[in-house]
Amino acid sequence: MNAISLDLSKRPELIWLSRLVADICIATPKHDLLIVGAQARDLLLMHAYGIDTGRATNDVDVAFMVADWGEFLSLRTRLVESGRFSGHERTLQKLIHNGVGAAKIDLIPFAGVEDASRHIAWPPDGATVMNVIGFREAHDVALNVAMPEGILVKVPPLHSLVLLKLSAWSDRRLTPPFGKDAHDIRLLLKHYLEAGNQERLYAEGAHLLERSDFEYEVAGAWLLGHDARELLEASDNAKNTVPFYLDLVKRESSAANESRLLSDMRSRDPVFDLRLLDSFAEGFLSDLTQVTNSR
Repeated sequence: MNAISLDLSKRPELIWLSRLVADICIATPKHDLLIVGAQARDLLLMHAYGIDTGRATNDVDVAFMVADWGEFLSLRTRLVESGRFSGHERTLQKLIHNGVGAAKIDLIPFAGVEDASRHIAWPPDGATVMNVIGFREAHDVALNVAMPEGILVKVPPLHSLVLLKLSAWSDRRLTPPFGKDAHDIRLLLKHYLEAGNQERLYAEGAHLLERSDFEYEVAGAWLLGHDARELLEASDNAKNTVPFYLDLVKRESSAANESRLLSDMRSRDPVFDLRLLDSFAEGFLSDLTQVTNSR
């Protein structure tokens, strides 16, 4: 039995999500699913630590590791034929759960369907392309979250989720609804210490406490960057994955007031947001360039 990383089994407001996951598991028992996106954010921030995420949604992003498109299409067919999910005529990745809340679902396949640049091109014509950088890494370090009614679900930890959000922001920042990924990145930067990492600051970020401009939330952004970097360094895919994130973080943090990421956060305190972003970049970029040369 998998060890539980986070126990949310006593949260009745999550019963709808538990039943959705249960219906997927019944229809596709051989496939490990990974909850990503806004639901992962809410499970790890709002439901676990009471942190207001400011943007409630019943949309659910569900990722599956598959060997090829044939396996994904078979998986999708089983979901629809179970009677618990309704498909979309023209969009393979979208389903609706025929259960409590009628949640909208986005299916995200990764691994065997990726090209060399870690993108997927949706059949039948490959016209819709999606960046799936970070999904294999998220799968490798996923938390086991206990849900109501005895359901166990895998969710990326926050330092993996921020990588997924960065790649999603890069991929769809000009696609409505605008700013949602940047909003979530800001949440993760600002609240990382609150989400169970306070004690670690004294052991792993003690040098930050000595700074004259020390600020609790800014120090948390540094720790998040540090943890995201360590995740990438340990990954078997580091040589392909690191250059993407290295370029993105360098570009957006060094651009200061011209940073597209900073602009997309659309908060009332861009000066503070810049401090968060700079601190994350400091934790993330330290020694990371060595990985691209060593693997």
